[in-house]
Amino acid sequence: MKNTFKSIASLALTIIILIFLCSCEISNSNPGIKLIEKIENKITIPDLSGVEESIAKQNIIDKGLIPAIVYDYSDSIKEGNVIKTSPASGTSVNIDSKVTITVSKGPRSIYCKDATISWLSIDPYNKDDWSFYSPYIEDGYLMIKCEVIFGTSFSFKNTGFGNASLNGLGNYPFEITSWYNNPLTKNKEVKEGENVQLLLKIPVSQIDPLKPTSVECKIVCLVDGEQDNIEVGFNIVW
Repeated sequence: MKNTFKSIASLALTIIILIFLCSCEISNSNPGIKLIEKIENKITIPDLSGVEESIAKQNIIDKGLIPAIVYDYSDSIKEGNVIKTSPASGTSVNIDSKVTITVSKGPRSIYCKDATISWLSIDPYNKDDWSFYSPYIEDGYLMIKCEVIFGTSFSFKNTGFGNASLNGLGNYPFEITSWYNNPLTKNKEVKEGENVQLLLKIPVSQIDPLKPTSVECKIVCLVDGEQDNIEVGFNIVW
């Protein structure tokens, strides 16, 4: 009787051990199944280099991913087209992952091929004499270095500012600094016959470098305490 009880107990223990081992094997197999499912649910980021911003953004959305747009300069990728993505193309990511799309703002610097200048003297009886160096676009600004001998004494208003129209459109405020981009002293005085070096720094988000640009500038000044404008214009071919 005692031997029979031992046999039953041993059999029961064996069954329990087998059940435990089977459950371990099943549980160990489940992560593998889940891993396969996760791999199957991965999204591969497409190569969007050179694609227009709106098309690239929609492509990312259609794949179940979340687009984020940033902008940077590029000398090789057309403005408005994609430079790269992060994570990079070919990378596998989970659905609903964020994908940063870097879009081109165009070249950081653009130099002109040709340019001319015209101006109106502050006083028609005391001629001003303007000269300038090749305009260029850098970091979103049209930069024009000018050297002027003024025939009339005057003062710049505040630290130097004006308004510019581009191709006859708009009214864009701009600042005036020294050649080395240092601010002018407040209400800087200029004497008759004085040689002045100026940098005109005009925001140019509306300029198309594939077309000639006409720029008309009005620089605010004070002549004998009365507000006046220094008028100068440029025709630029990029």
